[in-house]
Amino acid sequence: RFSFTYPTKAWDALFQSGQMVADGIQWHYDSPTPPRNMRVVFVEPASPAANAGVQRGDTLVSVNGISADDTTPAGVTVLNTALFGSTTAAYSYVFSRAGVTQGAKSIAKLANFITDPVPQTTVLTDANGAKVGYLLFNDHLATAESRLITAINTLKAGNVSDLVLDLRYNGGGYLYIASELAYMIAGPTRTAGKTFEALQYNGKRSAQNQATPFYDSSTQNQA
Repeated sequence: RFSFTYPTKAWDALFQSGQMVADGIQWHYDSPTPPRNMRVVFVEPASPAANAGVQRGDTLVSVNGISADDTTPAGVTVLNTALFGSTTAAYSYVFSRAGVTQGAKSIAKLANFITDPVPQTTVLTDANGAKVGYLLFNDHLATAESRLITAINTLKAGNVSDLVLDLRYNGGGYLYIASELAYMIAGPTRTAGKTFEALQYNGKRSAQNQATPFYDSSTQNQA
């Protein structure tokens, strides 16, 4: 229930370069059994799904003519392969939007799609005239480091007084990336001499216990 397997080669490609087999859709469903209510929660910019006009909030009606609530073994296999599999192929999707069924969209999974871990950085002005930074951070990948440095510098140049850090779609990743971002947000005074996080195992693995500081520079000495 709380574990999964992932090919080492594919895992390394994802976390080192952001490369994956994908069409750009992140899904949410209410139940593994009908009614599943399969909905799009995020669409990667410049992805096959984005280019096909898929939007957040779209509800899946069918894939290759198979209902999103199909319960046959063959139908469930098609749904799992199209939505969550790593087969590089095109699938015909039908969505509904605001209760209206849309036309079919052919969307392909790309073998070398590169995900953007920091797809949005914006400076907003609130009702009182204060500058508020918004940062969408989706993955703690190695490729996120330079993107986060650029984003934080953009917000700094915008003289923001508050920050909205959006982690809704973030599945985690490298701890050192999390530490670097925490340092960039909190600054040197509030992090000096403090531990960012500590891993503490049971007696069988206590030799692996370790603490991660607040990293004040990037691994490429860019900060």
